[in-house]
Order: sequence, then C-alpha cells, then structure tokens
Amino acid sequence: MRMPRAPPVCSMMSFSVLTPYFKEEVLFSPEDLHRKNEDGISILFYLRKIYPDEFRNFLQQIDFKLKDEEELKETMDEICNWASYRGQTLTRTVRGMMYYRKALEIQCLQDMIDPGKINVSMFSFFQTMFIIISLITCLFFVAKVD
Repeated sequence: MRMPRAPPVCSMMSFSVLTPYFKEEVLFSPEDLHRKNEDGISILFYLRKIYPDEFRNFLQQIDFKLKDEEELKETMDEICNWASYRGQTLTRTVRGMMYYRKALEIQCLQDMIDPGKINVSMFSFFQTMFIIISLITCLFFVAKVD
C-alpha cells in the first residue's frame, strides 16, 4: 500500500478540542464520594469494589498504608482525583485534552519560528509562555466549574 508522505508540522492545520458541558461536575468532592445513595452505597465504596487492584496500586503509589477508613480523609485530594478519573467522563476528557499539550507546543514552535533559527533562550521563553497559558487556562476552567 502506498501512503502519501505526511506534510511537515509547520504546514499542518492547527487543531482545537471543544468540550461542551452544562452544570456537570468535573471532579468529585469528598462529600460526593461519601454521600450514600438510596441503596446505602457511596461512590467511593462502589469504585473501590469495582477497581480493587487499581485502588491498592493507587495507595501504594502515594505511599499510604490503609489501617482504617478514617485515615483516608488525610489523602482526600488524591482520592478525589483517582475516583474522578474512573467515574467522571468529563474528567477523563479534560485529562485526555491535556495530553495534547506537548504536541501543541511543538506545533506552535514550528508554526511561529523557522526551526533552524531556534536557540535555547527562545525555546525557554516559549516553554515559559506555554506554562503560563496552561495555568491561566486551568484557572479559568476551575473558576467556570465553581
């Protein structure tokens, strides 16, 4: 099969990701995770039963030894993220969009500068700008959710 050669990045069209949502929670809050439904089961209990190996691996990754359920409250920020990645579609979508960051940085550098003229100071400037833009985007996204 003959495939055409891919064009250089500098001549590719840019792409964007648009994720519409309306009053949808992005991350579970600790209250959401512990609130029991009509059957008396909390979201955290449900996710731990569905993904027992992943939960054990997660606790091992954050170097947490579970002795009783009350100790889980010490690491609720990490647990909220873990649960949201498994139970919230929008959280997985946002995380997937953020995986594009490096590709977008490279594409932007290619679109803005002749690759032969890039030096270290210009690259660090653009890297800093991307970090600032990413932080502003995240803050805007979080503000919209709240």
